Amino acid sequence: MFIEGDNSPPPESIPNPVNNDESIPNPAYTIWYKQDKFIFGALIVTLTPIVTHIVSKAKKARVIWHMISDSLSFTLRGR
Repeated sequence: MFIEGDNSPPPESIPNPVNNDESIPNPAYTIWYKQDKFIFGALIVTLTPIVTHIVSKAKKARVIWHMISDSLSFTLRGR
């Protein structure tokens, strides 16, 4: 699953096939980035303001997912 880390980001750039001395943007990274931002946005809009504050420093969907998961597991263990 994407947010569980099975879909690690590919490199942002790849060697230029015409000139190996330079890099070009990696199309696979662009697709990954768009998917991550879509999932990131979907997660953010479903959160309460308190939880949104907890995950406010996250930049990737996977980080939000793990922050929520860790917070919930800590809360549940305390019961």
